[in-house]
Amino acid sequence: MNNQDKYKEPEYDMQEMDHRHVAMIGTFLKSRPFKSVMEIGCWKGRCTSVILNAHHFKKVNSVTLCDVAIKPEIREMTKGIRHCNTLEMTGKEALQGAEPYIYDVVILDNGHSLDVSREEWIELARHKPEVLILHDVTAPAAGYENCEGPGWMLEEIRRAGYSVVIDNEKRENERTHRGLAFCCRTLELLELAKEAINSHL
Repeated sequence: MNNQDKYKEPEYDMQEMDHRHVAMIGTFLKSRPFKSVMEIGCWKGRCTSVILNAHHFKKVNSVTLCDVAIKPEIREMTKGIRHCNTLEMTGKEALQGAEPYIYDVVILDNGHSLDVSREEWIELARHKPEVLILHDVTAPAAGYENCEGPGWMLEEIRRAGYSVVIDNEKRENERTHRGLAFCCRTLELLELAKEAINSHL
């Protein structure tokens, strides 16, 4: 893999259940500069690729990737990239070890159980990132069991004062009805999130 391949956004893949949602995240991250982005759950590397793309174009200054098992493909993708850190641990552990308020944006796409989400929310509430992006917030309503964590966390995020916009439209050959939520602390960021969603409808 050459250096340019590392920064390319992924090709459209109808088998990838949330490719359109990944594209929305990529557009959002390039909508304005962000100091620090953390991805919790980088196992497949789809979202990682758009984060690194935004980093390459100097829209994201530093990147932290966290997963309980960092795949060799992710290590190769991030090899030699400055200000990119990989943490092989749970999201709870990674957040516990970080300074408060360090992350502008935290993207969550890892274990979706209620227990995992409760543990992570304790730490996220302490960090108060400007933006939280959650995959699969409507997964139980879409027929996916054992995914109640993101929906539960979404309600806690709303109670904490974040404004929320969600895309969960049912589309043929996609699983976007599982839901993607952008949770923002300012109206400016919320408008950017809406624009990112609308650009990939």
